[in-house]
Formats: sequence, structure tokens, C-alpha cells
Amino acid sequence: SALAAQAELVSIHEDNLSANHKFYNEADPKKMAEYFKSMLGISPIMPCAGQGRSLRGCCITRFRGRIVGSYVVETPQGVMSVVVVTDQPQSLGMERKFQRRGRTFWSGSFAGAKLAAVRIGRYSYCAVGEVPDAYLTKLLICLLPGSQP
Repeated sequence: SALAAQAELVSIHEDNLSANHKFYNEADPKKMAEYFKSMLGISPIMPCAGQGRSLRGCCITRFRGRIVGSYVVETPQGVMSVVVVTDQPQSLGMERKFQRRGRTFWSGSFAGAKLAAVRIGRYSYCAVGEVPDAYLTKLLICLLPGSQP
């Protein structure tokens, strides 16, 4: 089940990078937030622009049989997806646990992709990409309260 969760997260990331599904191609965080609100009833936290980060778009998809949202962030280190789920990070099969900025983060890897997750409020934010763990964690730190201007 935990391995299946990682496989699903990586699959969502791969789908986000392909043209084979419905993808809301929008870089404006306000418009993306409106899209998520209208489709899911939530407005997930998104990283602010800067330091070479830019939003590429978002997608409504399924994870463990439930509808979830994901968005794509382009950075100088590579393209990453952030999948917003209600599951606890430890249930996602990520075996490495560590602390940053007073928060517990989880990380793992599956099929060449790296994964990292942190719990913020009622949601777990899962970053996925073919980049080193440190970059996924750095992206997730940008989402923490007080980290954005």
C-alpha cells in the first residue's frame, strides 16, 4: 500500500508533464487558486514566484481513489509537481524522516523520482520530481506559514 502510494504520486507527476490528460495551463497563482476552489473547494498553498520558480499549471486527478489537486512548479533545478492530499505523510511510504524549520518532513524515492512531504494544516503537500531531495524540501519549505512575503 505504501509502495503503491509512491507509485501513484510519481504517476501524477509524470501525467502532469505529459500532454495526455486535462491540464489547466495557467501560471497566475490567483487564477490557479480560483480553479482549485471551484473544482475542489480548497485553495492550496502555492509557492510565491521568485528565485527562478514559476508555476506552470495544475491538474485535478485521483489519488487512492479520491479526487486531489496537483500543480507544477518550474525551477532552475528542474520541474516538480506538488500533490495536495489528506493522507498523513507517514502513510505514503516515505521512509526517511527529518526536521526542518520546526516541522517534520518525510522523503523517499520511486522509479528514479524523488519524493518529499510535509503536513500543513489539514493537508499533506507532496513534492515529486527527478531532482535531489534537497530541492524538493526547499520547495516545500516555501509553502510553510511565514516563509512567503
